[in-house]
Amino acid sequence: MPSGRVQRRIDNLLDEADDAVVSQDWAVVRACAESVPAFDPENVAALEYVAAADRASKTPDHRSPQPTIGGRGGGPDGDSHLIRQWPLRGQEVAQ
Repeated sequence: MPSGRVQRRIDNLLDEADDAVVSQDWAVVRACAESVPAFDPENVAALEYVAAADRASKTPDHRSPQPTIGGRGGGPDGDSHLIRQWPLRGQEVAQ
């Protein structure tokens, strides 16, 4: 069992990995998770994060386009997803 200080470090690394999952930054997920076994070689959560990063990095374009209102989305080429700007309540729809 790791000491309190080491356990806090492990928890921080796993928290960083978890935050990176939300933004789908799989390189950060991998880097944080791969650091944990240096402190706790049998940490199952770290192994699961590494496995998830492996699976995600094998899928083409695992990130969803990030829309911008009235602009273009964040497609793979940065310009491929035109996002429609929906009218606000009370506005007329142009035909």
